[in-house]
Amino acid sequence: MKEPANPLSGLYRLPETLCLARHAESADPTVFHGFESDIELGNQGFRQAKAFARREDFADVDLLISSGQRRSLQTLEPLAERLGLEIHIIRGFHERKVGILQGTPVSTSSGLFSQTRKDWSLGFKDQTTEGAESYNEVKNRVNIAILDLNILCNNKGAKKPLVISHGLTLKILLVERIFGGDAARWDELGPMQNTALWTIDKPHLPNWTPRNLGCLSHLTEFQPN
Repeated sequence: MKEPANPLSGLYRLPETLCLARHAESADPTVFHGFESDIELGNQGFRQAKAFARREDFADVDLLISSGQRRSLQTLEPLAERLGLEIHIIRGFHERKVGILQGTPVSTSSGLFSQTRKDWSLGFKDQTTEGAESYNEVKNRVNIAILDLNILCNNKGAKKPLVISHGLTLKILLVERIFGGDAARWDELGPMQNTALWTIDKPHLPNWTPRNLGCLSHLTEFQPN
């Protein structure tokens, strides 16, 4: 199978800084929520979104992008209000389709995904569970989303875009760009926590060296009720 062209090359290119973050906590974090679920944020998630919006380093963010799923949109809304910016939708940043895992308890179904991850780490990136996207399917989808982001940034003249996406989608994107697709290094990125921020300098280069690695400093004083 022919690999898609590198979306970071060609006429369009990303600006000098790119911010990536996972959405805030959903209303039910105890079960798997894939693309199939359009669940909204829970009370803690809304508080996280407000804390996220207060980050001082977002003062110069000039473009906001969401996957279009409610938990992503609701995470961005407080920041959009603060900055007076509209939210743009790039649907290719949506969460991974999880198929038969959708709605099942994380506590009882995580073993199935652990086996999938093991297969990926061994190089079997087309392996997946019934109805779910494989590593390669997510990678190819996100490559197109990055190209869409390139075009949007150029059309808007953006210098510092912020994308709110989802845990598995971001994890695969980061494994590709930081580790060259070596899924055996998956765990080196740590867990993709809610509202964790990754700041990438020179994201137009094929290999990324993030400035922030899942930063959660905005939650330092956050005390959930």
